[in-house]
Amino acid sequence: MSRLLIICIILGSLLVGCAGQPTPAATESQGQAASRSNFVASDPEMVRSTGRPQVIVFFTFAACDVCQSMRPVIHALEDQYGTQADFIYLDTAADNTKAMQKDLAYAGQPPTFIFLSADGNEMDRLVGLQSRDTLVAKIDGLFAVG
Repeated sequence: MSRLLIICIILGSLLVGCAGQPTPAATESQGQAASRSNFVASDPEMVRSTGRPQVIVFFTFAACDVCQSMRPVIHALEDQYGTQADFIYLDTAADNTKAMQKDLAYAGQPPTFIFLSADGNEMDRLVGLQSRDTLVAKIDGLFAVG
């Protein structure tokens, strides 16, 4: 009986010790994402010229609390998908984004995510506060389509 108890205690300790530990890659990714203090505005000319399989255009605004609250999630997704997709941040207040706002039919509601294919066609759009799971499902779904 005491051997069984000792084995259960050891196994239980191992399970508890391993549960919830982040992988080194996850910890590194979170560290990189957390270290960015803001969105770095991209050049609007990049929107249809990257040639990557997916382009995620993110319309943001510095004073948008929702945009800023999503920053760690978006940067972590950029770390996760950065080798497969381009993340382009467009500041809605910047004069150099006005033509692209019109071209992409941006409705003036930050945050807005517009998902473009490699040839620059809009594949989908999300507006407003989005969860990480929603964004991951959308990105993964777009990769599955093409």
